[in-house]
Amino acid sequence: MKCDFVILGAGVIGLAIAQTLSQRGLEVIVLEQESGIGQHASSRNSEVVHAGFYYPTGSLKAQTCVEGHDLLKSYAAKRKIPIAWPGKLVVAQTTRELSLLESLYAQGKRNGSKGLSIIGPAGLQELEPEIEGLAALWSRDTGIIDSHALLKSLHQDIEANGGIVILNSPVVAGTREPKGIQLEVGGLEPTHLLAKQIINATGAFAPLMVEKLGGRKHRSPGRLVKGNYMSYQGKSPFQRLIYPLPSRDGLGIHATLSLDGRLRFGPDTREVQEIDYAPDEDMTRMFAKSIASYWPGVKAELLNPDYAGIRSKLQTRTDAFSDFVIHDDRKEGYGTISLLGIESPGLTASLSLAKRVATMVESKI
Repeated sequence: MKCDFVILGAGVIGLAIAQTLSQRGLEVIVLEQESGIGQHASSRNSEVVHAGFYYPTGSLKAQTCVEGHDLLKSYAAKRKIPIAWPGKLVVAQTTRELSLLESLYAQGKRNGSKGLSIIGPAGLQELEPEIEGLAALWSRDTGIIDSHALLKSLHQDIEANGGIVILNSPVVAGTREPKGIQLEVGGLEPTHLLAKQIINATGAFAPLMVEKLGGRKHRSPGRLVKGNYMSYQGKSPFQRLIYPLPSRDGLGIHATLSLDGRLRFGPDTREVQEIDYAPDEDMTRMFAKSIASYWPGVKAELLNPDYAGIRSKLQTRTDAFSDFVIHDDRKEGYGTISLLGIESPGLTASLSLAKRVATMVESKI
């Protein structure tokens, strides 16, 4: 069996790329090892549409987040995907954090983030009376989206454009040949597939997939960081998303709202050696302490383990920042493009990343 373009991974990145390529009239097949689409990071996150102020100016994360934000907003409106714009407050508690807040604001303005302002204690109390802080970065253009509806819509678009998504099809190995890569595909009906160009969008599995396909290793093999989420019983006291200042490994244990108004907190950051989505049971005290830094009224007994996600980070323990990487391992138009280190804001950036990959693909057709 032969195909011009094979996308590995039916998460939001892989589906977005397949949707974009198929929309441009190209023949695509998506191979997914799981029994359904979006079974990993794409459906195990905060579902936040980020505005793009967290990331260094000029970085791939900053560029694709800001562009992806607008693309996602437009796509959701066109496809009637549930999306809302409650906005986000990033709260500073100390004078040092206030300085960091101002840096985030300045960086966001450079990045082209919209709807940003810094508000003082009075403004914070007016917006969210139960939140305490010296000041907050108010991002009016931060939203939440139904990630499952987004995945379903992209899947439908691919099939409508003549593409194919094949589930239960893990790639066992790849052998490089003069005119492409011969894929050994496992599952219930093992087969071989010759592809001219492969896009490796397998998320946390992407570094290992590079090795399976015989490609050159990236300088960092990546780390797995687990993030637990906890639900909160009762009606939410907040109308907006509430965030502390970001840490090196994440955006801190923040308060987000589901589209139906349910309140949840997370994620924390715990480095792990293998993928395990069972929520940790020993986290209530730590969560409550972290949340209390901006919401003193939190009640630990109302926190309950909800779900967990795994994000793949190229960032080493000593790196201050690690960007998205689009690793091009093609020669004369044949070979592999791998997307590595796709963590937050991957959901927001998905359609922008897809545009970039499509441009790369079309340059070597």
